[in-house]
Amino acid sequence: MRLFEEKKRTFRGIGSITEPTYTFLDRTARPEFVKVRDILENWFGRYPDGTDKKDLRSRFTNLDEIHHDAAFFELLLHETLLRLGCKAEPHPTLPGGSSTHPEFLVRAPGGDFYLEALVVRDESAAKAAARHRWNEAYEAIDSIKNRDFALDLTQEGTPLTSVPLASWKRKVERFLSQHDRLTVQAIPYDDRPTLDLEHAGLKVSFKLIPKNYPERTPDDEHLIWATMGPGEWFKTSKAINKKMEKKAVKYGEMEMPFILAVNVKKGWTMRNEYMDALFGEEGMRYYRDRATGESRGSAVVRVGGGVWMREDGKPRNENVSAALFFENVTEMNARVVQSKLFHHPWAKKPYGGELLVFPQMVPTEGGKYKEVEGKGLEAIFGEPIGFQEIFPVELNVGKQISQILKEKD
Repeated sequence: MRLFEEKKRTFRGIGSITEPTYTFLDRTARPEFVKVRDILENWFGRYPDGTDKKDLRSRFTNLDEIHHDAAFFELLLHETLLRLGCKAEPHPTLPGGSSTHPEFLVRAPGGDFYLEALVVRDESAAKAAARHRWNEAYEAIDSIKNRDFALDLTQEGTPLTSVPLASWKRKVERFLSQHDRLTVQAIPYDDRPTLDLEHAGLKVSFKLIPKNYPERTPDDEHLIWATMGPGEWFKTSKAINKKMEKKAVKYGEMEMPFILAVNVKKGWTMRNEYMDALFGEEGMRYYRDRATGESRGSAVVRVGGGVWMREDGKPRNENVSAALFFENVTEMNARVVQSKLFHHPWAKKPYGGELLVFPQMVPTEGGKYKEVEGKGLEAIFGEPIGFQEIFPVELNVGKQISQILKEKD
């Protein structure tokens, strides 16, 4: 049984913005992705045979990213445990005959434990639908072929309804055809022609980028060379809290340490967001003298409670021993992704095994944490995993970016 088909692959381009991860990985012939595919295949080969392996493959090959991401994360965790000298048994039966099964029962020299995997997304169904509508519009424009121009795109907002793709494509094609490459090249960057389009809350501005390098052909794969999206601030602590809360109570009391492994699908998560999820959001409490009204100072407090602590400061979910957070780990960035093990201060069964190799947040007296350095995934594996970023080197994007920056200066 394999994750990917054994077949000849010739595609060396960049995956489209709407293309599922598995579809792209299964069709690309680019060397860096071939390496990723081979690594994943080796990991899958070491996963225990049986119905659990078939289920993992079914979810990994699913074109729905939610199922694919969950399966990849489980595969990564299994391989990580192997590299740490552990044996991970998928979906064990719990004592008492429970019908629910955690991801792994881990047999380890440092002590056995249960490990549960969860992937957190801070995106509502409405936001996901709007993103999908915008991705379709982006892909439609990006697929236009033009010998003389590329586009610098600036986006504001997201569409509340489907974008009229055919109409937008015609307008962009007409815009491209109305201008001469050499004439536009002589115009300062900020003053170059732009096309503004709007639809149902979405505003997009397209600025012309003249192509001025020898590889100027009608077969350029992408029309959009640069993008500026809408600025958004995501606070993921509530999404983390909600997902962890469900898992924390799912299995009841555990007879051995219980670890939650959490992959937070967000580009960058601040440490205080993890703390807010576990202990409640940080806030300020101000004190005044009741008689005089004079200020008596202030104190930092936790508001609303978290997975591990109620708002009144009392512990909760003590059956969870620790949480191992990964910051948006994917097939492509595993070598550099940030990770950290947070210990539950009041865990009934504290954890002290092989996962301590990761960077840690260790509780100290007074409800504080101290940071302990550790190893990342690449150091644990002892070899490169995937690669750091996806740069479309075959399409001379380095030249394109240099050209854009130079002209903006």
